[in-house]
Amino acid sequence: SVEPVEGDPLSFKFVLDHFDRRFASREIGIVSGPREQGDSVWLRGFARYVAPGVPDLRFELEETVWLDGDRIRRMEDRYDAATIAELEAYLREHGAKLGITLG
Repeated sequence: SVEPVEGDPLSFKFVLDHFDRRFASREIGIVSGPREQGDSVWLRGFARYVAPGVPDLRFELEETVWLDGDRIRRMEDRYDAATIAELEAYLREHGAKLGITLG
């Protein structure tokens, strides 16, 4: 099992604390899948984040989750280059209002 490391920008807890929880609400949806692939599950989905004083943030991603039984061992999100550029532009313009800075 993968244990989160405090302060590790790739850990699930870090992402929740320093990104997801900076928004008032978030909506996650499936565009395609899920599809089992051995010990993993793949899907294409979208995320929509909402917070007062900033425009909604919506983007698509691919996600693969590796499982050990009924527990998540590893989770990997993938974004295309255009989505990465849009996320960076959004955070440059609105990140300070959310307490999010680009590293």
